[in-house]
Amino acid sequence: MRTISIKNQIVVLAALILFSGVVQGHNFSYSGSLQYSTGDYIFTDRTHSLYLYNGIDYAANGLTVSASIPVILQNSSWLTNSAVGMIPSGGDQSSAIKQAIKHGKITLPDTSDYSSIGIGDPMIYLFYEIQKQSGTLPSISITAGAKIPIATANSGFGTGEWDYGIGGSLARSIEYWMFIVDASYWVLGDPPDFELQDTFLYSFSAGRYFPQHRFGMIGTISGTSVTNSDFDPGLSLGVGVNYSISNDRTLSGTINLGLTETSPDIAISLGWRFGL
Repeated sequence: MRTISIKNQIVVLAALILFSGVVQGHNFSYSGSLQYSTGDYIFTDRTHSLYLYNGIDYAANGLTVSASIPVILQNSSWLTNSAVGMIPSGGDQSSAIKQAIKHGKITLPDTSDYSSIGIGDPMIYLFYEIQKQSGTLPSISITAGAKIPIATANSGFGTGEWDYGIGGSLARSIEYWMFIVDASYWVLGDPPDFELQDTFLYSFSAGRYFPQHRFGMIGTISGTSVTNSDFDPGLSLGVGVNYSISNDRTLSGTINLGLTETSPDIAISLGWRFGL
C-alpha cells in the first residue's frame, strides 16, 4: 500500500500549520500533490503509479477540513485504491490471489502494453485540536475521514465501497522541534471477490522548523495492520521538507521507502498549498 497516506499528510500539515502559526483566524486554501510510486508488491512484475491530487482545505481555530480527489495513471490493474493506500488485490484476477500467494511471487497475465488513467475516489478528512499544548502536556487532536465510492472496482481506482475511519493524534513542540504520534482505525469496503480486513493506520514523526528560513524537515515511520490475512502489514520510512513561501503559500516534498512487500519500493511526492 502507499507508503504515506493522504490522511497522514493532512495530520502532519495541520500540525505544521498550528506549530508555525501560519494560519491566522480562518483560511480557505487550494492544496495539491503529484505522487509517483513503483514496486512489484506480491507480483513478479513491477507496477508504476502516478497520482495527481487536487483539493480544498479550510482551517479555523484548530479545525482543518480537507477534501481531495485524485487522477490516477497506472500501468497495471493489479492494485486497488483504498483509504489507506493501494492494495495488491490482483484486480479482476483477485480470485487467483489466495491460491497463488502461498507459493511466493505471483505471476499474472502480461500487462506490458497496459496503461489506464482515471479519476479515483474522493477523500474527506477532519482534524480538530481539542487540547492545545500546555506546559509538559502535548496538543491532542481527533481525526476522521471517509472515501466516497465513485470509481468502479474494475478500474482499480476504487473498491466500489465506502471506507471510513476515526482516530487521534498527539503533537508536542520543544523550541523548534516537533513530535507527532498519530493512529486511526479504518473500516474498509471489499472489492469484488476480495476480502479486506478493517485496519489500524499509524505514524510517528519528528521534525525541526527553522523560522528564520521558513523551512522545516520531518522524518516519519508509518504503517498499517494487515489488510488481508495473506498479506504482511504495510510499513514505510520517509523524510519530508516544507517551505513557507509566505503566510498562505507552502511547498513540500517527501521521499518514502517501503519496508514490506505490500508497500511500494519507493514513493516520491511534491505538494503545494496556496491561500484563496
